[in-house]
Amino acid sequence: MFSQENLGDHEKYAAVREKLAGDPADEALTAAQELLDAEKERDAEWHYMQAAVHYYRRRYLDCRKRLETAIKLDPLNPRYRADYDGLLQMSRAAQEEQRKKSSKATDGCAEGCCECCCNLC
Repeated sequence: MFSQENLGDHEKYAAVREKLAGDPADEALTAAQELLDAEKERDAEWHYMQAAVHYYRRRYLDCRKRLETAIKLDPLNPRYRADYDGLLQMSRAAQEEQRKKSSKATDGCAEGCCECCCNLC
């Protein structure tokens, strides 16, 4: 998601793309945010770039909201939909992993607990 190739080639956001190259450090993300904040026109691509900044900062809910706005403004853009679908898939995988961890904790209780709590498991 949000690979350099997928960030597009819109000339207006070339400096933002440059800041997001590779695995951007916090300073680069701050600089990218400042560039986005300076933009007066908040078009679909602006929301997409903002989503990328949120993604790299691990603010996934904010990322999702910006992607949804980008898709509303430009519903035919395949990059927006692909990254949105990827984010949802990542979320589902994390939820499944959490569910597995929770079920293992429950399973572990029944294996070695004392008689008084076995009835609770």
